[in-house]
Amino acid sequence: MKIYLSLGYVYLVKVKIILNDYLKILSLGSAWMALSKSFIDYCIWGWDNLPRTVLMYYSNFISSPEGYFHTVICNAQEFRTQL
Repeated sequence: MKIYLSLGYVYLVKVKIILNDYLKILSLGSAWMALSKSFIDYCIWGWDNLPRTVLMYYSNFISSPEGYFHTVICNAQEFRTQL
């Protein structure tokens, strides 16, 4: 189920999203955090497709920053040790 917010109305829609098995989705976290410059460069330039894939998954969430950066940093091989 996904929740869409449009013009003040909230819609519940059943959506089937197919993600790779290797991707761990984190939905709880704080929208306030400190991120390193190397991680931000990775999210912007994304030398693999992970940041874009996660961004497309979180594109219709009401508060996507609460899970987007957490999901990317936990699934990116080179940043797992920086938690």
